Amino acid sequence: MIGMKGWLLRLAVIAVLGTGGWYGYGWWQANGHQLLAQMGLAQPAAPAASPAAGRPGGGGPQAVPVQVAPASPGLVVERVESVGTARANESITIAPKNSGFVSRLNFREGDVVRTGTVLVEMDDREVQAQVEALRATRDNARVALERARALVISNAATQARVDELAAALRTADGNLRAAEARLQDLRILAPFAGQVGLRRVSVGAFVTPGSAITTLDDLSVIKLEFSVPELALSRLRAGLQVTATADSLPGETFSGVITAVDSRVDPVTRAITVRAELPNPTGLLRPGVFMLAELEIDRRESALLIPEEALVPQADRQFVYVVEEGRARLIEIRIGQRLVGKVEVVSGLSAGQQIVVAGVQRLRNGVPVRVLPPPGQGGGGPGGPGGQRQGGAPAAGTPQGIGAGARPAG
Repeated sequence: MIGMKGWLLRLAVIAVLGTGGWYGYGWWQANGHQLLAQMGLAQPAAPAASPAAGRPGGGGPQAVPVQVAPASPGLVVERVESVGTARANESITIAPKNSGFVSRLNFREGDVVRTGTVLVEMDDREVQAQVEALRATRDNARVALERARALVISNAATQARVDELAAALRTADGNLRAAEARLQDLRILAPFAGQVGLRRVSVGAFVTPGSAITTLDDLSVIKLEFSVPELALSRLRAGLQVTATADSLPGETFSGVITAVDSRVDPVTRAITVRAELPNPTGLLRPGVFMLAELEIDRRESALLIPEEALVPQADRQFVYVVEEGRARLIEIRIGQRLVGKVEVVSGLSAGQQIVVAGVQRLRNGVPVRVLPPPGQGGGGPGGPGGQRQGGAPAAGTPQGIGAGARPAG
């Protein structure tokens, strides 16, 4: 026979198992559906309604109060931000081609000059003398050739002599042209219209080829080069709109267009370089300025938009509740760009469908709902635990919109 201690031990074991089972059942009732939803084995659902929302009088489930908003078309502008350094449309260093002394500087620092303006004159007396001597040599060679040709007619000179003098004339003519070119090089002209920089030499200084005398920049247009992620490569093209700002020029915004896209993607950064041109009629922008560029890579005039708080995230998938015939239906959607407070819907919805934006946390697929009027038009917001005010924070785990324009979805 089993003693008293044996019975007490059995009763204690039964009590422990019963208590554990009861608490396990309660935990599963409260959290089991959510766990299955996270594992992708059930649709996401909110906690059950309060007892007050039960079955009064033995009837069906009470309708859950919600607020809705329509899925509506709107403008989505997709932008990419990057940084770059401003460069002049054309920029050179003014330097001599030949060695010599500077005799005149025909500019002042900061002058705006036209194409062909003589900026620098170098001492040309020696080269001028060489030109005159070579011109005389050339003229003498021409006279000798003409005389020899006349003598050939009377057989007083041979054809070989004529050929020799013709070669001498060509040599003299070439030497003269080379000297004249050196003479022209002693006058340095502006190859394009632009603004002259600081001068680096004085009159009388001896300069050699490549010595910097000053700089010349065409500031009528500023070129801005910056990198764009290769994910946007298929949408890059000449003519896209660009806006740029600089911390050194607060309050100023410069607009332009893409003029060129590089032919290669950087294998390290996975980005491609694009070049934009920004008109600079006032000359406010200067080469070397660090700038923030915003590139508009896509514009969709009739994109389908919904409030961001309507999203019901599940892992890497997104759902919304749609009100149809007085019931909430959970449907999966695919989202695109995020705006401030709104999300673009790429697929899964149609314009005009009523989307639950407040009261989402109390819903399950197929439950009856009672649509409340918008705030300020009578009626309160959805009450009870898990309710959500219109315009409140989105469901937990929902990425936030960034900035004042569309940004890539996370």
